[in-house]
This record gives sequence, structure tokens and C-alpha cells, in this order.
Amino acid sequence: MKALLPLIAAMTVAAPTHAADPLSRGQSLTEQICVTCHITQGARSGSDMVAPLTEIVNERRKSAASLRAFLTAPHGAMPDVHLTRRQVDDLVVYLESLRNL
Repeated sequence: MKALLPLIAAMTVAAPTHAADPLSRGQSLTEQICVTCHITQGARSGSDMVAPLTEIVNERRKSAASLRAFLTAPHGAMPDVHLTRRQVDDLVVYLESLRNL
């Protein structure tokens, strides 16, 4: 349960309103939510037990549509973080920017 507390806290934090574009909002959400488990670009606090985000987006079958579906439905060990449609879209824009890094 203690391991989930940072994730729960991150989910309750609203995305900053100063981020005007989807890429910035997606990066901000990644830094708030995804970094709890995943190693992300510029943040190394994730776990080596789960795939880094760059590895996930560089899988050949991961299109923008499949990333969107992946983020909107609970799956596997990843918790359902209850993202809004805009948050999902913003995350997809940011994740797409990580391709081939």
C-alpha cells in the first residue's frame, strides 16, 4: 500500500494550467503520474521492473491509436489513473515525441 501512495497523490494533482500546448501538458502529466513506475525522458526515478516509456513507444505495433487505447482502458499491472480525454490526447502527443530516442 505504501508503494501506491505516491501514485495516488500524483493522480490527485491537477495538471498546471500554464502549459498551453499538448506536448507540454503531456510532459507534465508524465512527470506527475508515469514517473512513479516508468523511467521517463529526463527523470530516472521509475523502476527497472517496468518498461521505460521510450521502449514502449518504439514497439512497432504502438501507433498513436494503440497508445490512446492503452491509456483509456485499465490493463495488466498498470493502475487505472482515470485520465480525461484531453489528458490522454496530451499524453499521446508527448509519447509520440519520444519515438526513436
